Amino acid sequence: MPLVTRLDGTQYDLKPLGIWAQDFIVSAPNYRHVTAQVTGANGLVVQETTFGERTITMPVRIRPASFAAYTSLRNQVFSIFRSDEEFYISDMRDPSKRWLVKCTSFSDLAQKGPYGDTTIVFTCYRGFAEDVNPVLIIETGSPFIVTNNGNIPIDPTDSSQPDFLITVKGPSNNLTINNITTGESFQYNTSMNSDDILTIKNVQLLKNGVSDYGNCNGQSISLAKGQNTFSISGYGSPFEIDFQFTQLFLGGSV
Repeated sequence: MPLVTRLDGTQYDLKPLGIWAQDFIVSAPNYRHVTAQVTGANGLVVQETTFGERTITMPVRIRPASFAAYTSLRNQVFSIFRSDEEFYISDMRDPSKRWLVKCTSFSDLAQKGPYGDTTIVFTCYRGFAEDVNPVLIIETGSPFIVTNNGNIPIDPTDSSQPDFLITVKGPSNNLTINNITTGESFQYNTSMNSDDILTIKNVQLLKNGVSDYGNCNGQSISLAKGQNTFSISGYGSPFEIDFQFTQLFLGGSV
């Protein structure tokens, strides 16, 4: 049965409430291809492919504890699925994944004896499922490997994706972080003391919580699918680098 999690952390396990989901139908991936015609060439050239939104269709029957409790349970359904803000919904057949959605279609919940039936359609504008628990990887030296087990690359320039954090602690001078797999190289062109903390949050750079973007080369660090080999230079001792990110999936699993 589905589990609903609001952004404030409030969770609703639907079945014990009397809300029975009869199915959880996730639409197939929605691909958007940008093409161009090249003079003298046959067909079209695909310049870019991105993912569009996905829909989740959930037929529901509500079963109140009594005939008189129907109206109260119906109103609770409206409240749980209110869509002035996004919320998460999980198919508990795969509880480690969730979808960030809004309700976009809701048929009338007319009472039929002790029950009521409706079909709710959700839209996941991101187009991907995500891990319920973010990945945290802590390293203290170089080289090392960061593995993205999702089937979507982690792209800090994509504002639709969850935050990608890289945190560096310890002394350094002209710190360089290389993702050898993607060919990206981030450079921090000044020094850090042992008690300084450098945070790369998506495309932002913070030193001890204060923006310090002017002291870097402006290169963001992404994660390819699978293993990403990293090397670091310019760091002292003790040293720690943390990677925190959320793996993304086209479906409930790889």
